[in-house]
Parts: sequence; structure tokens; C-alpha cells
Amino acid sequence: MSTTTWLAGKRSKLKRISLAGSILTAAGLGLWLYLTMAPQPHTISGRVQESNGRPAIGARIYFLNAPVAVADMAIITDQQGRFTLPAPTPGTYEVGCTFDGFAPVTVKVDVVDKDAQVEIKVQR
Repeated sequence: MSTTTWLAGKRSKLKRISLAGSILTAAGLGLWLYLTMAPQPHTISGRVQESNGRPAIGARIYFLNAPVAVADMAIITDQQGRFTLPAPTPGTYEVGCTFDGFAPVTVKVDVVDKDAQVEIKVQR
């Protein structure tokens, strides 16, 4: 094998490696752009309290209505009565709250540019 033939084979291999590297770089850049520019989901968070101000520990929070389809799920409030629900898109959401021994509560929450906060009071 002559030196010229050997060098031609190496150049061809380097071109294939260079092309593969360029494709991977472009794919990585595309993924980065998608992740940074894609709309980020919002949240609806807040606190549930009894009428006397005590946290409603274990209250169920769930969507009754939303601008898009949402999962049929309920979130349980923590020891401070706090909760966070995912809001996939801006719009008006109707949130329900039930707590044993108290009347159910429904609130409308507008999610605009940022996350929404809501305070819910439950009554007997």
C-alpha cells in the first residue's frame, strides 16, 4: 500500500468523524433551544385553613375545570396546609377542596405569566 493510498483512507475517515461530530453538535443545540424556549408549566399553590386559622392538614385539592385537559388527581395538603398543583398552560382553573367535617369549597384561579397563589378557607 502506498503512502498516498494510506493518507486518502485516513482523510476519508476524518471527514466521516467530522460529519458525525457536526450532526451531534447540531442535535445538541436543537435540544438545548427546545428545552430553554419551550413554554414552562406553571403551578397553582397555596394554603388551606380552617375558619379559626389552623392549617387544614390532609385536605384534598383537585381540578374541577381547566383550559386544557389535566390529570384526574388530588393533592393532599401538608402539615402547614400547603399544596402545589401543576398548571400546564395559562388560563382560568377551577379548583375544588374537600376536608373531612367541612363544606366543600370551589375557587377560580387565573394563571397568567407566573405561578398563581391562592388561600382557601374551609367552613363547617
